[in-house]
Amino acid sequence: MPYASQLTAEQRRKARLDAYASTWCGCISEVLLDSNAIIILYISLLGGGDSFSLFSTSLTSIAYVLLMLTMAFVVDRVGLKRSTAIACWTGMTAFLIMALAPLAGASAPYVVIGGCFLYCASRPLTATAWYPLLDNFLLPGERGDFFGTMRSSYMLLNTVLIFSLGAVMGRNPPLWLIQIVLALAGVALLGRKHFIDRFPIEFERPPTRHNLRQALGISIRNSPLAGFSIYCCFLYLALSSAIPLSLIYLKSVLQVGGNTLVMVSAAGLGGTILGYSCAGRLLKWLGTKTVIVVTHIGFIVVSFGFFLAGPERAYAVPLIMAITLFNGFMSGCFLVMHSTEMMALARPGNKTMAVAFCSTLSNLGTAVSRVGATLILASGMLAPSWTLGKTTITLHQTMFLALAIMGTFFLSLLVLVPALVPQHDDYYVPN
Repeated sequence: MPYASQLTAEQRRKARLDAYASTWCGCISEVLLDSNAIIILYISLLGGGDSFSLFSTSLTSIAYVLLMLTMAFVVDRVGLKRSTAIACWTGMTAFLIMALAPLAGASAPYVVIGGCFLYCASRPLTATAWYPLLDNFLLPGERGDFFGTMRSSYMLLNTVLIFSLGAVMGRNPPLWLIQIVLALAGVALLGRKHFIDRFPIEFERPPTRHNLRQALGISIRNSPLAGFSIYCCFLYLALSSAIPLSLIYLKSVLQVGGNTLVMVSAAGLGGTILGYSCAGRLLKWLGTKTVIVVTHIGFIVVSFGFFLAGPERAYAVPLIMAITLFNGFMSGCFLVMHSTEMMALARPGNKTMAVAFCSTLSNLGTAVSRVGATLILASGMLAPSWTLGKTTITLHQTMFLALAIMGTFFLSLLVLVPALVPQHDDYYVPN
């Protein structure tokens, strides 16, 4: 009998509340990095260029690709709660390093990148332990609503904080304000540790532990999990660089102020809140299959919409803000579905490695997408502009169009998704 079913409804409710609170404390640091605007602005103020700023947005995915599978092995040996404690202390240290980066003078952008990577290196440890921790008190039917509520609540918190920051910082924000925000985000990670320590768990370490090769082999042979992971890898390849590239486009081509840049990012967070809030109900009403197809098409629309927001159009900035909000909604729905599918596809006794395997492939797509975009910007391999009829198309618009074409082509990979082709003999327990 699963441990979650042995807990009372009140025990599960308290555990869910602790899980919500842990994400409220930990998500501030995650969103500051993942929403891109603050870090891009900070590096810019410290003298870093566009390609340098865009590269910073790929560090999380690079860390996941390099470390996730190894961290699954580490978590099984160190323990679930001890692993998250190590990650929280490491993450706090990384953010304090970033906050103190201006003391390094001309090397400050490199210090920020180093701090970003140290924090990103701690995230696979947390992510690998997170889903097995939740599996101790979440019943299968509770997953969709839990992930929707959890993510919408912490995104609401972050949207309010980031939008407020954008409103007070002005067009040319002071450096010290961003330093304070980074330092507070790091210290808040200790709150995540506090609430995770209160989770009810059956085992700190799994009673049966496979070695790294055995655990990875089980995940690879789980064909529905492998198919879903490969699909996610290519989908993220086509979509992940669109949002950070749009922020670079706003700053470098449309030349908006720092406050506008942060508010556009906040609009994306607002859209994500709506997506998280609706995702649980949409999964029940429409089913996983429909949600996957609709969100995939939605991501194609996002990239093509950015392509249409040319600098000669007076409505370019409002259009980008609206598209960013729409992307947030699609992302919120997709991420909730992604989490529920990972837990449904993972074999019992191999959940840590299953999560690591799926997350590694997903982040491989993100890393390749963003590093590739960085290299294109840095190398100058594309023409700065070209004409389409009477319209001038910029380098950034060319890249948006390429992303839209890739996303359309990867629709063919939907045949790998078990929710669309559910006939198989492998373990699969959907909501």
